[in-house]
Amino acid sequence: MAMGDSISTVHLEWRRSQQPARCFMPLTSAVRVSVLTGTIFLVAFLLAACNGGGGGGGTVVPPPTSGTGSQLYVSGNTSPRLLIYNDANTVSGGTLPNRVVSGGLTTLSGPRGIAVDMAHDQIYVANFLNDSILVFHNARIVTGGDAPDRMITGATMDGPSALFVDVVNNRLFVANTNGNSILIYDNASALNGNVAPTRALTGAMTTLNAPIDVCADATRNLVYVANGNGQILVFNNAAIVASSNDIAPLRSIPISSGVVGIFVDIMADRLYVASANSVLIFDGASRANSGSTPNRTITGGGSMLNQPRDIFVDTGTDRLYVANFGGNSVLVFNNASIVNGSTAPDRNLSLTASTGPWGIYVDVTPIVVGSTSSLAGFIEFDGSAYTAISNGGSPRTGDDEPSLFTGSRARQLFSFDLSNIPTTATVGAAILRLYQASQVGTPFNDLGSVVVDHVSYGATLDNSPGDYEGGLLALLGIFSTSDTIGYRTLDVTARVNSDVTNMRSRSQYRLRFSPLEINGDAASDHVQYTDAEDSCCGVSQPPQLAITIQP
Repeated sequence: MAMGDSISTVHLEWRRSQQPARCFMPLTSAVRVSVLTGTIFLVAFLLAACNGGGGGGGTVVPPPTSGTGSQLYVSGNTSPRLLIYNDANTVSGGTLPNRVVSGGLTTLSGPRGIAVDMAHDQIYVANFLNDSILVFHNARIVTGGDAPDRMITGATMDGPSALFVDVVNNRLFVANTNGNSILIYDNASALNGNVAPTRALTGAMTTLNAPIDVCADATRNLVYVANGNGQILVFNNAAIVASSNDIAPLRSIPISSGVVGIFVDIMADRLYVASANSVLIFDGASRANSGSTPNRTITGGGSMLNQPRDIFVDTGTDRLYVANFGGNSVLVFNNASIVNGSTAPDRNLSLTASTGPWGIYVDVTPIVVGSTSSLAGFIEFDGSAYTAISNGGSPRTGDDEPSLFTGSRARQLFSFDLSNIPTTATVGAAILRLYQASQVGTPFNDLGSVVVDHVSYGATLDNSPGDYEGGLLALLGIFSTSDTIGYRTLDVTARVNSDVTNMRSRSQYRLRFSPLEINGDAASDHVQYTDAEDSCCGVSQPPQLAITIQP
């Protein structure tokens, strides 16, 4: 710049290089320009911060800060932006966002669904009008108008409305609305540029028609799709392979009032559906079909629901978050598992004008890991030989005694994949959830209690004494003392942290009875915990490890 150039020129150049498109900051002092060895120094004191967005005015926010608890993420569809609030558990009223991501460099254009991968600290955004998925790294501190770190595009990407990140398998599901398809990408945390999906759901047999949302339950191997013609379609995820994209859904759930958003609570097996000015709730989601009706419905004037879009349930706190598009707000309902009727929201977060909220996400929530079927099963020991059975069978813990002089004792084993959780991650909580489905005889009277061992038996389950009784890392104690049917849970936070810290790619557990494993009464006494294949009892209640990653 020549010394004779005007101060107004300096203002213009500073605004262009430092601020998002359509966003300007008032300067509270003059800008002084000096030329020292060819370097221009600009000194300015600023009173306000601005984050603009296409299609709307700027949003004045406090200085950007990052939080340590659960953060709330909201995408603005009308004014393209991401609003981030540090404390999802308390934010309400007219509270301003702690951070705003917006402006021309972000390339946000009609953003819809969003998801956060806490394991890799990344935000995924379905960029509807730009036929792309944007990925911003450093999710808990990202702010301002920076460009995304990655952008996933491709010839098949056409109007993506929603996405689901399967953190456990590092997999991305995209509801490709205008393309009438569901796109599935493996190795999601590293993809960039023009990338073809690994697999896809597409074709006449799928009956996909402008799908607008997608969720996956990896523990039950199901994919749920909110179809544009007023249906929830349920697909067998394992059947979606590169060589066979055009498959029929397992079943459909009709939603007469239309559907715009869905959420699946994997642990509770519960489906939430945003429809018209209501939220419909289905218990037993994995078995819902064309004859199913909602168990509960949040609706009516008291609920304040007005054109809800995306919905999210923080399963750790049992709170339902609703992107309330027509009300330009976020509604929060406590006790999501039982809320019903014209219930008023417990909190109402009003957003800045013309935000048009669409996507919504809360980050510090449990990641549900399913048991690996090939590494889970049971091992029987008859006193001389070990027999391991995985991928089905009739899993059991206890004894089998067909006669007085013959019998064996059985232990069940479960393996949960941690390979996509970085060794630098901090596990804030980890809960082992195993479903006790049935029993034979009177094992709790005759043998004692079911106890859990934390073990490491490696990449195979085989006929070896090591898998049956070796590899012990810790004795975790009593797991069950009665024949009551239902999930048993155990806090294994310290053990999963140990697995992650010691770079074990799996967290593995073994069940057995104690103090006895066989009692010589010529009668079988054992319990059955369900496996990943549901081979025991047909109850659709798989083994799960719920992990919450802390920032």
